[in-house]
Amino acid sequence: MNAEQKEKVQDLKDKRKERVRDRRAHAIANFKDLNLTEDQKTKIADIRKEYRPKVHEAGNNLRTATVEEVVQIVAILKG
Repeated sequence: MNAEQKEKVQDLKDKRKERVRDRRAHAIANFKDLNLTEDQKTKIADIRKEYRPKVHEAGNNLRTATVEEVVQIVAILKG
């Protein structure tokens, strides 16, 4: 990976961090807008606890598949 590519990767990482922060801020703002009861908030938190690991696993599987695909494409380009 050359310097330009490394810089591009770092830029993408920085932008991703910004998007994560923006999503969290948006979620917090919307949560307040909903005027949920404590019971509703607890139920939502329980649902998130159940599904969050599944979402993370799916994301990890997707990243792994993407990396494998890129490795194969790079191998073809290198000949």
